[in-house]
Amino acid sequence: MRENIAPSDKTVRLSVFGYILVIISIVGFFGYYLPSEDATFWQWGLTFSTGLALLTPKNKHVPRKKRIRVLVFDLVYFLLLLVFALFKMPYGINLLALTIIGAILIVPLLNESLGVWKKE
Repeated sequence: MRENIAPSDKTVRLSVFGYILVIISIVGFFGYYLPSEDATFWQWGLTFSTGLALLTPKNKHVPRKKRIRVLVFDLVYFLLLLVFALFKMPYGINLLALTIIGAILIVPLLNESLGVWKKE
């Protein structure tokens, strides 16, 4: 019966904010924490964990047939962000590209998992 539950606006907002927090934490970790000697790790770990926690409500709205596919898309998304962060480019261009591409990919990820913008 859960497959017929439509996602609420709150779920969509939480998911978008969760993806944004994941992007912020990766950019902060690779852009600030690693190059700085006096930086602390806890805020980037906490930001990443909070982002992942905010992504969990969307999973209860994903139909059972699509759950594995959505999980794979999310894992590929996180790996893509990490790959962009690991490339060393001058002036932090890799982190800028990570931020832009990560933000753009939020729309197809939510559309695939929640069907928010699909026409019926």
